Amino acid sequence: MFAQSEFDRAKRLLATKVTTPEDLDQKREALDVANAQVTAALEKVYQARAALGLPGKPPEGTGVTDVPANLDQTF
Repeated sequence: MFAQSEFDRAKRLLATKVTTPEDLDQKREALDVANAQVTAALEKVYQARAALGLPGKPPEGTGVTDVPANLDQTF
């Protein structure tokens, strides 16, 4: 994820005093926002799966886009 790589980069730069603690704080905030957006998007996917009669969270070993072959395509 871009926000994660930017945060990691800022952390390394802070250690060498190339950046400021404020910049690191901004990158951390951006990372927190990005993680919250991912969580919200996943919740929407889980709700859509439940509306289709599937388990909200997919079973272990499968992805959120995996659906049973017998799912009615017009549902």
